[in-house]
Amino acid sequence: MIGSILNSKSEHFRLIHPIRPHIGLMSLAVLFEVLRQISGIGVAVAGAALFAMAAAGKPTQELYPYAFGMVFLGICKGAFSYLGPYISHVAAYRILVSTRDDFYRIIEPLAPANLVSRRTGDLTSTAVSDIEILELFFAHTAGSIAVAVIVPILSLTALAIINITLAEVLLVFLVLLALMPRLAFRLGSALGDRLRAELARLNAQVLDSLQGMRDILAFGYENARRDLLCRETDNLIGLQAKQASNNGLQSALSTVLQSSGSICILLSSAILVSEGQLIKGYLPIAVLLAGSVFASLMSVVETSKQLSQTFAGARRLFVLLDEEPAVSDNFADHDSTKTAIVPSLSLQNITFGYSIGEPKILNDINLTIPAGSTTALVGVSGAGKTTVINLLLRFWDPESGKIILGGRDLRSYPLQVLRNQFSVVSQETFLFNDTVRENIRLGRADASDAEVEEAASFARIHEFIKTLPDGYDTIVGERGIRLSGGERQRIAIARALLKDAPILILDEATSSLDGESERAIKDTLMKLRSGKTTIMIAHRLSTVVDADEIFVLKDGKVAEHGCHEKLLAKKGDYARLVEAQRCSMDCVL
Repeated sequence: MIGSILNSKSEHFRLIHPIRPHIGLMSLAVLFEVLRQISGIGVAVAGAALFAMAAAGKPTQELYPYAFGMVFLGICKGAFSYLGPYISHVAAYRILVSTRDDFYRIIEPLAPANLVSRRTGDLTSTAVSDIEILELFFAHTAGSIAVAVIVPILSLTALAIINITLAEVLLVFLVLLALMPRLAFRLGSALGDRLRAELARLNAQVLDSLQGMRDILAFGYENARRDLLCRETDNLIGLQAKQASNNGLQSALSTVLQSSGSICILLSSAILVSEGQLIKGYLPIAVLLAGSVFASLMSVVETSKQLSQTFAGARRLFVLLDEEPAVSDNFADHDSTKTAIVPSLSLQNITFGYSIGEPKILNDINLTIPAGSTTALVGVSGAGKTTVINLLLRFWDPESGKIILGGRDLRSYPLQVLRNQFSVVSQETFLFNDTVRENIRLGRADASDAEVEEAASFARIHEFIKTLPDGYDTIVGERGIRLSGGERQRIAIARALLKDAPILILDEATSSLDGESERAIKDTLMKLRSGKTTIMIAHRLSTVVDADEIFVLKDGKVAEHGCHEKLLAKKGDYARLVEAQRCSMDCVL
């Protein structure tokens, strides 16, 4: 974990780096913030001088320049008060847009291998909340630091000209106040990390609760789930209370220093006036200059109290962005995008496990899938069937062995080129909270409406879609909640048909369909499989009887392979699976 910004140049520079493309806007914002402070000081000093001259009985005409100067500086302060924050926030929001773009660009190669151990709510918190909180650093920190440096230098110089003793007194309190941001980071760094982590955990729990609301209600788990959320909320409140206590302590110390410094300047000025070492009219000016210095530093102190969470959010973001993808993309060979790839596959001595130290899912697997053939992978749950598909799509890479596509190692293809070779219908269909049309168009983004409807017709869902309130423009709800499981799966089939890739993967593609719909879709898929390499995963063995080759996976190995008739004749594992399903159906009937 990266330390606080005062101790970590790496984190500091990583936060500054996104500012570089927007350095012009940020510089302008800082300039306006400095000018705003200087204008404010100018108004106060001119007012003090005007008061002193009036008290000294100066002629009225000599007062006018100071009065007009106050009006002018007041207008300037108003203008700079608008321009500075406006420009700094425009720059900050542009930087946040770039940061989110970087997040999405980097997160995609991490999926799914690097993200399976992370909760969706935690990732959402990083993508939204942790990035959003960086706005404080980009919009407020640079201007506050610039003011905290420039204003004290100018004020100390002016005080030194008036009286060197006053400048020395002020310098002591400036040094003490300058230590407050350091104290803020020491008190808030670890607490900020805990706060961001607890907030992410609460977000994840809330998201889980919302997504699982049906099951929570169905099993009467409402009270237990509510208690869990209350405990998480109490933990967060406890940390927030501790942060509030730290912030209060810092504010109290800062206020004491500011008040003590102002009093000391006032007393020192009064003593110097009484001793004749300071002109009486300079007393209010000296006090105002000191006050302006304290105000500029206090803004940095206030900002630093909030930065602990900002840097905690940055650290959470950097930890994610620093992860190395489990699968590296190979962009060296672009010729593969121009040459047709023969859709033949070969797995050679493949060994793979999802986690170190756990049993291997695949152990020295060998299988060949000729171009244009239909191959089925069968076996009990956990045998490794879906894992084979994950390796073919390069969601993970095997620990040993290699996969050959079209005569070349799978890893020699750019990922986009590789995945363009596959159309996938998975057992778990994800639908976006968008229209039916756009969910089908996920198969091919540039498909016309006519092509979308043609794919839906082949998937035997076109007639159903026409009955929806808005037809193809009907919103399906989050994760397609407004549709049945069978309807969602037929949309997934339409996606795959629309993509029309040379290799078709059917991972329990008809598992959510009734018998009649399954037969209709099966007939359609039979026609569309012509000329394609098809890989089928099925627990219903009746769906794979016409496959050219059936591979039976058991304990991470190929137990046997052959066509349906040959495997039945062997009376091995496949025959036992068929008999078990037949007995199961007989028991049901």
